[in-house]
Amino acid sequence: MKIAIIADSHGSLDRLEAALENLRKGGVVEIIHAGDFALGEIAKLLAKFPNLNFRIAIGNCDVDEETLAEVEKLPNVELAKILEFAIEGRTFAVAHRSEDLRVIEDAEILISGHTHIPRVEKIHDKLLVNPGSLMDGGKYILLDPKKLTIEGKLFNEKL
Repeated sequence: MKIAIIADSHGSLDRLEAALENLRKGGVVEIIHAGDFALGEIAKLLAKFPNLNFRIAIGNCDVDEETLAEVEKLPNVELAKILEFAIEGRTFAVAHRSEDLRVIEDAEILISGHTHIPRVEKIHDKLLVNPGSLMDGGKYILLDPKKLTIEGKLFNEKL
């Protein structure tokens, strides 16, 4: 099983749609988005992928309450400022800004966005991940939670 980690897609709905389509075709169903996503017709786009599970952190640019409410209504979306959950026996915490994760003690994998700069770093028993910006760099990360392996992908790259 692999998990896609995306951040800072902003208004790049075409790139996000291409990435989601490639992920769906490649069998990836768990999508983590580290915020700054709620622009344009994002709710309609996410609704096109009912078989994908989205865990989305609210970013500093995600200020349109109407758009956030539309996204939150989708049955396959979990939306919050900070998310904590487990997948494949690994514990995760996701927030848009890394400083918001300082209060999290139990998660093994800490995911953030905001800086638009990719980062993968192991500090003590924590894996810190920032996939960079889907809008600027066009990339996202695939994580294998069992092996803790990571690979970068371009939004239009087939799996």
